[in-house]
Amino acid sequence: MGNKKYQCRFNVAGKILEVGETETFPSGFQKRTVIIEASPDADRWPNPIALTLKKDTCEQGDSLHPGDLVEVEGFLEGRRWEGPKGVRHFIDLNAKSIIVTERAALPATAKTWKELLALGAAYGENADAVKERAKALGKPFKEMTEADWMKLAADIVAVHPSADAEPEGGEDEDMDDMPF
Repeated sequence: MGNKKYQCRFNVAGKILEVGETETFPSGFQKRTVIIEASPDADRWPNPIALTLKKDTCEQGDSLHPGDLVEVEGFLEGRRWEGPKGVRHFIDLNAKSIIVTERAALPATAKTWKELLALGAAYGENADAVKERAKALGKPFKEMTEADWMKLAADIVAVHPSADAEPEGGEDEDMDDMPF
């Protein structure tokens, strides 16, 4: 049998807890982890599940935010590996499709560095991009105040269009003027 992979389909619904960064390996292979809470009674019975986006599906994670409610379809993948410490078995939940059924409200303010990093992540900015914004203020990190964090948060929100925003020309266009 060797390292042959076997696949089974899965469907799961839940709330996004975390969206990881895309990892690129020396071989060029890419993967990204998305953690969802799959329990309707998460306070009492937490059920966090790590899903993996691979290769061309990694970019699906770009539009996901913590708090979004999602439906996921994918394949359960298992493999056997023989290594120096013996035989091990691995299971991976390979997500092929993640559909947002309800968007979480994105944060608009931040009063601390930690909140600013979370706000940046919610708008698709990684920690390095947020750090560059903070450096651009020209103040030593230890001297930054709540007002500085609020300004940086407002800057991040301002440069990212809202997911709920109506696209330009939206529904106001007269359908009679269309060329088809």
